[in-house]
Amino acid sequence: MFTKQLLTRTVANILFFLKRKQFKASKLKFLVFTGTAGKTTFRDAVTYALRSLDIPVQSNQLGYSNELGILLTVFGYSEFSLKNPLAWFSLLSKDLPKEGFICIELGADFYRDIKWLLNKFDPFAVFISGISNDSWSRDVKEIFAERKSLLEAVPKSGFVFYNLDDLAIIELIQKSSISAQTISISLNASKKALVTLNEWSRNIFIQSITKVFDDKERFVFTVEQAKIELILNRPIFEPQAYGILVTYSFIHKLFPNRVVELKKAFEDYQFSKDRLQIYKAKNGALIIEDSYKATPLCSYWFLDMSAKIKARKKILFITEMRPLTFNVSRFYSRLADKIKFAELVYFLGPSRYFNALHKTQPKVKHLSSKDYLIVADDILKQSSSEDLILLKGSFRYQLSHLRDLLVSKE
Repeated sequence: MFTKQLLTRTVANILFFLKRKQFKASKLKFLVFTGTAGKTTFRDAVTYALRSLDIPVQSNQLGYSNELGILLTVFGYSEFSLKNPLAWFSLLSKDLPKEGFICIELGADFYRDIKWLLNKFDPFAVFISGISNDSWSRDVKEIFAERKSLLEAVPKSGFVFYNLDDLAIIELIQKSSISAQTISISLNASKKALVTLNEWSRNIFIQSITKVFDDKERFVFTVEQAKIELILNRPIFEPQAYGILVTYSFIHKLFPNRVVELKKAFEDYQFSKDRLQIYKAKNGALIIEDSYKATPLCSYWFLDMSAKIKARKKILFITEMRPLTFNVSRFYSRLADKIKFAELVYFLGPSRYFNALHKTQPKVKHLSSKDYLIVADDILKQSSSEDLILLKGSFRYQLSHLRDLLVSKE
């Protein structure tokens, strides 16, 4: 374990020890969101729904939490300074909420935190979005075992919500001894999930990208035989569609009489910041940005999705996949094949990865964040309202800064 992670876990253990009586007396219900990709989209949607219904809930606004972040989330902190004595005084003086939901992300492929949580808390519900069946940051067998223990820790009175369209998740469910009630969600009606998509207009895939902001998105689905129709004010993509399904299924299970209240709340829901958002550029071009995470699983999905959208020209900005420690050559070879659809490709990352891409895709250009101002101006001159600009990568490369240079302020 790295020194920083060890320090974080040690501080978390100390804080838990100091507050152990309050934790033991509380009736908090931990909602755990796990998977390789899609955790934040699920967590934010469920959190948004609970808050819309005025149900007590705590959730870290900044995304994935380490062990200390999990405890800080319980106390309502999104930011905290370990070096600030006043911050510590405030935290240690603060009482723990006696009840409510705690939404946390756990079990990222590159982080070992599931065992720590299970030594201290029992999850009330687990939500599994999408998981990789190939080793990229750690051995998938190790990750599989950790997630299996998480599912098996949910009590009989709890719930496991899972994506039935993900083959790796199906294997995990089948090989786990789950006591809790399982609820499957699917975008494929033939799979007979408990929560199933019936109709989806998919505006961005079937009409000109110049019109995607003009028409509303129609989304019809069934939650355990109850049919629900949403008319959304902006286009959505698959991860967001799953987020809606899992949120409605959760509220239906716990607060069935309040499901009808969600309709108005979700009509204008924006989904998670920096995770798969859509914008209009200054010159009218369409921008799709997903600039927080760059795992192979979500990078490949983004590229496959982008290839299906009809546009006169496609311009792609993509960063290195990270933290990538397994099968590097194979992953970048596959990435090189998947970027063929774009007319212009800009890569941000180490030269060794750029060279691997450029070897088979000579059109790829190497870029650094210091070039954003110049390249943004150049792209706006080269593109028009019929073109698609794609931003995909790790938050470490701050593609959001490039987006801000491209996006219309209207």
